Amino acid sequence: MKSTARNRGEGITLRVFVLCLALFLLTAALFSPSLGNRFVFDDHEYVESNSALAHGLTLEAVRWSATAFSSGNWQPLTWLTHALDVTLFGMDPGPHHLANILLHAASAILLFLVLVRLTGASGRAWSAAILFAVHPLRVESVAWVAERKDVLSGFFWLLCLIFYVRYCQRPGWRRYLPVLGVFVLGLLSKPTVVTLPVVLLLVDWWPLGRLGQAGMTRADQRRRAIVLVREKLPLVAAALCSVVVTFLAQQRGGALKSFGDYPLWVRVENALVSYGAYLAKVAWPAELAVFYPHPGAAIPLGSILLSSTLLVGITVTAAALRRRHPYLLMGWLWYLVTLLPVIGLVQVGSHAMADRFTYLPSLGLLVVVAWGIPLLLASRPALASAVFLAAVSLSAITIRQIPFWRDDKTLFSHAIDVTPDNWFAHYNLAAALAVSGQQKDAVIHYQEALRIRPGFLQAENNLRFLQAGMASNPDLELYYDALRLNPNNDGAHNNLGIALARQSRFREAEEHLRRAVAIAPANAEAHNNLGLVLARQARHREAVVEYQEALRLRPGDPLSSRNLEKSLKSLKGPWQ
Repeated sequence: MKSTARNRGEGITLRVFVLCLALFLLTAALFSPSLGNRFVFDDHEYVESNSALAHGLTLEAVRWSATAFSSGNWQPLTWLTHALDVTLFGMDPGPHHLANILLHAASAILLFLVLVRLTGASGRAWSAAILFAVHPLRVESVAWVAERKDVLSGFFWLLCLIFYVRYCQRPGWRRYLPVLGVFVLGLLSKPTVVTLPVVLLLVDWWPLGRLGQAGMTRADQRRRAIVLVREKLPLVAAALCSVVVTFLAQQRGGALKSFGDYPLWVRVENALVSYGAYLAKVAWPAELAVFYPHPGAAIPLGSILLSSTLLVGITVTAAALRRRHPYLLMGWLWYLVTLLPVIGLVQVGSHAMADRFTYLPSLGLLVVVAWGIPLLLASRPALASAVFLAAVSLSAITIRQIPFWRDDKTLFSHAIDVTPDNWFAHYNLAAALAVSGQQKDAVIHYQEALRIRPGFLQAENNLRFLQAGMASNPDLELYYDALRLNPNNDGAHNNLGIALARQSRFREAEEHLRRAVAIAPANAEAHNNLGLVLARQARHREAVVEYQEALRLRPGDPLSSRNLEKSLKSLKGPWQ
């Protein structure tokens, strides 16, 4: 088997080149509508309002990327790609989306090439690659700028497999180093690639055949397995380091949920149901949403039993057929293993599952499909027709899905339409409506979020501030009530400072605005408002400092620029 792999791995034929080009052009064209989308949801925090990236790829941005545990993540290489985008294109969202599209198209090509190198079956390899490229589950990873980590880590995952096949053809440390180096780059992009060493062992079994050959005794096979496991130890060591750093990042960021919030039995039940739900969405990608609320202890017993039976049944069947059809077990185990870090046993956030989590796990299932369909359709024309129809159908759903990511209002309105009792979508839609001046509609959705999830402090806080701001003569007690709910909310202190300033209570306003910038030094709006309050007290030198900080955090902001100009004129005096 190794000699066969050696012959397959050398060179790229004209046919393979043409198939790569077609794959790239089809993928890029399919996702090109996302170039007109805006920044949405986490894009604002990750890129648009991220003061560390505001000036692009600077030494300060490099330092921050290497040390920051921002949003419960440690992903320095991903941050650096965002910084590079800012350097090259500023804050125009189009080119940021383009980078995601190009990375995804490149990953589709790498998937095709690695499957060709592993098996020599270019037709089946291209079928798996095109289905991966156009599947609607890819939309979340590609059309969401903040999910750069998905497409970037996926690129390095597949590039690592390319180098690994090359290493297996002629093992040696010079060929092993690129495998380790690219794997580390993947870890620095997104830590979920930690499962790659296990997938490499699966690839060793099929299609490389490195775990054993016909005629080998069981003792020889065990020794061979030990050698191959030992071969992966440097990768395992790198993965363990990534796990430790990621755990610290999520713990400090408050993303990790306690067993009090989600008991172990609830996590196991949700994991079982999610494995089945992901399978269903790969086969029938309907009602896709940016957020699927975690059901907690309310998961129906029928769903748990159905999903468990399905998982056990597929596993037993794949194991029974492992000799005649080894790709079944390999692809299925690929799916199970790569989903494990994000399946919810370690609960991060309040979601039950997420479409983006299928980016790498779906590859195993698509290998099963691409190698299994020819058994059902004996003739080559029938096989080509089936793949063509599947690709066209998936592409049509993808084209329909991309516009839902146009802006925050569209995104969360769609999530409300396709998921029941989605408190998270109502909350974020309310925030988007409030920003666009639709306060009455925002109130309705904040109230709906609170109906679904009573005691949701952020929604209560925002609702009270919104209602106070809508009143012609707002009751400041509403603001103080909101702060009692969450004393460390920088936005709450900022809004109260504005309300106090409108009543000419500048000293009190200053106190709350200083509290806002102390809690969130990167809050450009609070710095600008603090400058206004200081200027109203004729403290223009201090105001200039705050305006300059606001402009450093949000370069080119017209409001802060005008305010800075006024204070500088006041400092110079009329005689100058």
